[in-house]
Amino acid sequence: MTDTATTFPIIDGGGNTLNVNARQTATATITPMSVPQVNGDEVSGSNPLPIATFAASYTNRSGSIATGGVAQQLMAANASRRGWMVQNTSGQNLYVNETGVAAVQGTPSWTILPNSWFPATYYNAAPSGAISIIGPTTGQTFIAREW
Repeated sequence: MTDTATTFPIIDGGGNTLNVNARQTATATITPMSVPQVNGDEVSGSNPLPIATFAASYTNRSGSIATGGVAQQLMAANASRRGWMVQNTSGQNLYVNETGVAAVQGTPSWTILPNSWFPATYYNAAPSGAISIIGPTTGQTFIAREW
C-alpha cells in the first residue's frame, strides 16, 4: 500500500494562490495474464490461432431504380447470406434498408452518396431478410453483390 501526501497550488477567481493538501492511498494487486493456448500449447508463430474462413461465390444483384421514389427489392430473403455490398453509381443518393421492410429516402434507411458504396460486413451473421433500395429518380444505377 502506498500513502502519499501532496500540496497542490490552486488559484481562485481573485488571483489568490491557495495551497490544498491532499492525501492519496493506493493499493494494487497484479494478476499474471494467462497465455492463450491452442491444443494445450501456447500460441506462437509455429502454433498460431486458427482462423475460420469460408468459400464464397458472389451473386450479382446490380441494376437500376425502376420507378423513382418507390422502394424495390434489392435482394430477396436468403437464409444462407454471409454478406452483401452495394455501390451507388448514379449522381443522386440511394437508400437501402436491410431490416426486411421497404427502404425510405431518409431514416431509418442507410444513405449511399453518389459514387460511394455500402460495405455491409458482418462478423457473425448477415441479415437473412429481404433488402430493399430506393432512389428519387427512375434509372439510377447501382452495383450490388451478395454472398
